[in-house]
Amino acid sequence: MILTKLFVILLTILLILEMIKYFKNKFKPVREGAATMADTMSMGAGAGTSPSASDDGQYTDPGLGKDPLYLSKLNASNITFLKDKVDELVGLKQQLTDLSAKVDQNSTALTQLSTQMSDNANQMLGRDPNSTEPIPQASGLE
Repeated sequence: MILTKLFVILLTILLILEMIKYFKNKFKPVREGAATMADTMSMGAGAGTSPSASDDGQYTDPGLGKDPLYLSKLNASNITFLKDKVDELVGLKQQLTDLSAKVDQNSTALTQLSTQMSDNANQMLGRDPNSTEPIPQASGLE
């Protein structure tokens, strides 16, 4: 019975650690406007007014940082992106709540199962396995 409880606790700890690792990798902080040089170069290849790189690989600013229309579109797209991420978090929170309820239910079921198995073993042996009484010795065999 103690072994079963330890097993349930170990599985619960492992499940929590895996969830922490999953959420840590999935939801890294989002930096607005952060792009690598490769992203900047690939964006510049398709559109004529996007940031581009010169022949020597240096970034050249297209001057859109002061254009209010560009900034408003950039902010709107960033807000939409962040809203989608928050919606995903809400869905994951619900899944986590459901999963937590199922873990509690499974833990209860395992405890009941181990109790039932222990009771059946006691009935079959006719003695409590945790008893400190000495084991009866066979006699009359000499």
